[in-house]
Amino acid sequence: EAGQGSFSPRTVGTVSITTGGSAGGTQFVALHGKLSLFSNSSFATYCTGTCGWRIELIDDASPSTILDDAIWRPRDDSDASTMSLHAVVAAPAATAKSYSMRIWYEGTFTTGSFTKYDFSLVAETFPFGSTGGSVLGASRPARAPGQSSTQS
Repeated sequence: EAGQGSFSPRTVGTVSITTGGSAGGTQFVALHGKLSLFSNSSFATYCTGTCGWRIELIDDASPSTILDDAIWRPRDDSDASTMSLHAVVAAPAATAKSYSMRIWYEGTFTTGSFTKYDFSLVAETFPFGSTGGSVLGASRPARAPGQSSTQS
């Protein structure tokens, strides 16, 4: 239970992954997180000011880095919200990495306790290029004059 009043960031889950490849190369890690928050139907009666929940996707390296974040600021009797976080990050090959999802609340309830949450956090690793690289991108050849975007 996230509870009443402001609290320090709380880690709700951590995933660890060891990248493949040869030392000195680069892998990419795709992270997919989802957090669902659940409340009762009388939220608007006790969150009368500015309040909300922030979720963050964190690279646990030292120092830690926020990779993505989202915030829910209900303004009526919203009883639930699901937020998704996604990131693709370069990681050294043949290295163990950890990533976490955390939540924190800002604002103060006027009464009652509020929310529970459910989450998922998935990490996938994949190589980039034959020798590893540090940029992920794609482009296609320019179209010939008069060629439509649907032609091959």
